[in-house]
Amino acid sequence: DEQVRMYCHEIIIENFGDDPDNFETIAHDGLRDESAAVRYHCACHSGDLKIYGAHRRLRRLMEDPKQDDHTRNAAAKSLAQLGEPDVIVELVKGMASDHYMPRYMANIGAKALTGKDLNDFNDYDYSEGAFVSGGVELMMMNPHPADVHEKISTRHAAIAEYCKWLEKNRPEV
Repeated sequence: DEQVRMYCHEIIIENFGDDPDNFETIAHDGLRDESAAVRYHCACHSGDLKIYGAHRRLRRLMEDPKQDDHTRNAAAKSLAQLGEPDVIVELVKGMASDHYMPRYMANIGAKALTGKDLNDFNDYDYSEGAFVSGGVELMMMNPHPADVHEKISTRHAAIAEYCKWLEKNRPEV
């Protein structure tokens, strides 16, 4: 049952995640689970827990167009947390998203990989005032166009500054 498997992975991650004996369960079973929710949860936490054995499965998830966006973004974030510099392209795409969760995942990955995220540039706040409840981002109905485009332009200016900083200070990435 999907819910039982999710609860089991949550218990392992939250209570026994620092035990390397459990890494295989998360990296092997969780990342290959038939449930997108379980795969996402395990992909998200594989980088947090530094499960280096999950590298290949995370890469497959990130590159698989059949996976949902949340799972691919979580896999990219975790690969960055595991020190994989080539995921920076995916992270920058996530940083540019109009939605909070891709920006959130991308900025966590960027911070882990490079020591900086978009909040370090142009007084930008990558949350952009998003309200998320139960994993669902609530969007304002009919926002003022000037406000929307101000947020977008501020985001893209921060991304440009981040990319310039990367080129100058972290050219290996």
